[in-house]
Amino acid sequence: MAIKSVVLLGAAALSISVGAIAGEMHATVVSVHYSVQENDPETLEKNVLNPMMSSMQKLDRVMKVASTITHGVVDLEVGFQGNATAQDLAAVTAQIEMLKFDEHVAVLSRIIELRPARFLLEP
Repeated sequence: MAIKSVVLLGAAALSISVGAIAGEMHATVVSVHYSVQENDPETLEKNVLNPMMSSMQKLDRVMKVASTITHGVVDLEVGFQGNATAQDLAAVTAQIEMLKFDEHVAVLSRIIELRPARFLLEP
């Protein structure tokens, strides 16, 4: 019985250590995800991504903004000095709320959240 307890404690410690290391590898960013009816990447870049990128550059503490566009999806990661905070999330949300997209852009869904970076690379 004692051996099982030690093994379980060792496994728990290992998973905590791995989680801590993984957390250090990825900065927390504000992620903005749009799904739209438009499928043409050039149109998405002009009518959705470019206004979003310009808007994010106006925010304090922004270090880097990265994006990807696929058919009908625009993803944006906003990296801040240190890690993104709840205040940064609120600032990004406020900027996004002010955006007016081209009348031909039909937004299907939008998600704005704090999460570990997926494609924003450290400087």
